Amino acid sequence: MLNRSTLTASVWVDRVFGTVLATKTSVVFSIIKLFPSQRQRAELIEILRSVQDLTRPLHGCSACWLSENDFLHNDVRYLEQWEAEQDLYDHIRSNIYRRVLAAMELSKKPPEVRFYFSSENKGFELIESLRCKEASTLAPTSRGDLKPSE
Repeated sequence: MLNRSTLTASVWVDRVFGTVLATKTSVVFSIIKLFPSQRQRAELIEILRSVQDLTRPLHGCSACWLSENDFLHNDVRYLEQWEAEQDLYDHIRSNIYRRVLAAMELSKKPPEVRFYFSSENKGFELIESLRCKEASTLAPTSRGDLKPSE
């Protein structure tokens, strides 16, 4: 078992690898896919970049991404990761989010908006448990090959 020191009540830090192991946290992803016209593409990207710059330092925001390089489909994707549902809700109610709504208005077809809620996160313990299961289901044969055990 890994030697862990407590960071908070819900997060562990592994002393050996320095990895954060989330156990009781919630993560929310917001993914917005927009379809600007060629004429409005630059304006839409400028709006979303400003939102990105203002959102990153907000409490509860883990990350923001802007993907604008899908020239085949001419869509733009704006993604946010939040530490808790309430942080996302506060953001959606904020004045900053009005810019996201303005960017949505520039989409020539309805934007695709998805929110993905995670009620459980696993860290290194998932790898350990799955690798241990895999190792226990494989047994070496007399020739040294691996085959499923019976």
